[in-house]
Amino acid sequence: MNTFGMKNSKKIVICALFLVILLPGLAAHSSDRFDFAHTYLGLGVQHIPSGTSQVLNETASLENYEIPSRQNTRLFIGGLHFWNHVDFEISILLNGEVERNGVKTDVNHGSSAGFATHIYPFPLTPYTIRPFVGIGLLSRVGYQQGNNSDNPPTVTFAQNPLRVGVAYRTKNHMIELGAQKLDRYKFDYYLSRTEKTNVKLSETSYWLSYKYIMEATKKVKERKIKNAFTLGVGLSSGGFTRKSPFNENQRPFLDGNVLQKGAFPEFSLGYYHYDQDIQFNLAYRTNTTQDKGFGIEQEFSRSAVAFEIYKFLFDWNGFVPFIGPHINFDNVKFRETDGGVESFNRTDRMINYGITFGWDIKPVRRMKMILRTSLRYTINDTLIFKNTPQEINSNVFEFNWIQAIFLF
Repeated sequence: MNTFGMKNSKKIVICALFLVILLPGLAAHSSDRFDFAHTYLGLGVQHIPSGTSQVLNETASLENYEIPSRQNTRLFIGGLHFWNHVDFEISILLNGEVERNGVKTDVNHGSSAGFATHIYPFPLTPYTIRPFVGIGLLSRVGYQQGNNSDNPPTVTFAQNPLRVGVAYRTKNHMIELGAQKLDRYKFDYYLSRTEKTNVKLSETSYWLSYKYIMEATKKVKERKIKNAFTLGVGLSSGGFTRKSPFNENQRPFLDGNVLQKGAFPEFSLGYYHYDQDIQFNLAYRTNTTQDKGFGIEQEFSRSAVAFEIYKFLFDWNGFVPFIGPHINFDNVKFRETDGGVESFNRTDRMINYGITFGWDIKPVRRMKMILRTSLRYTINDTLIFKNTPQEINSNVFEFNWIQAIFLF
């Protein structure tokens, strides 16, 4: 199981200290609710220096191998919040593997869809240059080595890398230069079902990005209708907090994270009650992830519907947090083949309970469209695939960083 540990605790402390430092600045700007948040789109390039590994040569002996450096292109979606003191972003990987000496490698610092928070002690207002410190959230490092004909596995592991950098902003444009440091960059990688080697990735990576800032909040008008039906769409990430015990014990050459990979769409339908300031919501998510290596192929699919009721707590000039319970209805399926022959196929259904919390961005209370961020934590008391090789008992988290909610 992935745990936070001392290193991640120190990062949280550092970010918390910066939040304390910027509180006076937040109080000074808190009267301007239309300047609370600014959405942006952007592109950037991430440089990952070279690393070291080993490969099997033609005589089945190990040879040292230099993992080539690479440049990852990423799409950025996010926004400046808390009056330009905090940047919440999603970064989506746009490119894939590279090849050297007939060996293909795929190295990724920060997931195919990574989340991050940057804190500016001094507000990033137009025509200023400001330093920031931040942390990657629910971020994963991925590595794959070998040729497609070898069916090599991909190793991923959770990271919350510490990030530092500097940004320059005009009214609608932002240039950002930053670096991040991994906690874990050394790990075992299987070259066959039985033979493994040690991989050492670069501990640091660097990025340069451009972001176009939009001023949508300046044009918002308050609508007359109070109660309303809601329709939402967004991108979520998350999964089970434990690896598959079966993979850890019986398939060590596989990643073991087949139950917790990937980003997936989320759709919701609900009803907002204005006088009580309560949201009733049905949220639908579906996700299929795959893991393979050396002839073994695994596929895990999950479809879930959550019925949620959450109460909005207060309105701090456009920042509106909420919290409430949910009931989650899960349908999960796991299938494995070995050399094309099916070795396992099982479907289970579960009902579990949990808590949903997050916040809305509301320049005015009654709007046609709002932006919502939420984290859904499901307490999973049910054993998934009970009395089977894939038996697992685990809590589930899902993080929906940006969701567009339409009211009608």
